[in-house]
Amino acid sequence: MAPISKQQDMEILELLDAGHSDRYVAKRCHVGRASVRERRLNLRPSLTVSKGGRPFRLLGGTRNCVVLTHKLDPGTTLQETTNTLRDHFGIKACREVVRQTLKHARLRFKRKRRRPRLTDSDRQLRRQFVKEFKDWTPERWDHVLFCDEKLFNRYPRSLHRGC
Repeated sequence: MAPISKQQDMEILELLDAGHSDRYVAKRCHVGRASVRERRLNLRPSLTVSKGGRPFRLLGGTRNCVVLTHKLDPGTTLQETTNTLRDHFGIKACREVVRQTLKHARLRFKRKRRRPRLTDSDRQLRRQFVKEFKDWTPERWDHVLFCDEKLFNRYPRSLHRGC
């Protein structure tokens, strides 16, 4: 390769000082990336090197809004948070961008639990229940007390029983 001229050298340094990446500078000045990297290390050792990768698609204030929305209700799923951002704040971001933003902030989503599939016996029991009670009037249902004896822990120290 031909040696780099003083004019190219100055252009390389100007572009590096402007914050451009080694790849961009090499392409713009028609030199190799190794040459640009060598000049950056020798002549501008204090310049920070970008981490690379695709830049964030959300600006700083919007990113903070995403993080605060999740921190206010950490029990939400990814889809719920994305919908909240769109409906309440007008932030149109896809689920992947929201996930990446929270990952960068070292936050996680609650994973949606998969419900077990209904078995044939479950379906049969439901049909039997419907056939038996389909003719009941609303007044008759008013005298029925539905009770579930599961322990609900929305918050870790809650000991309230449903019923």
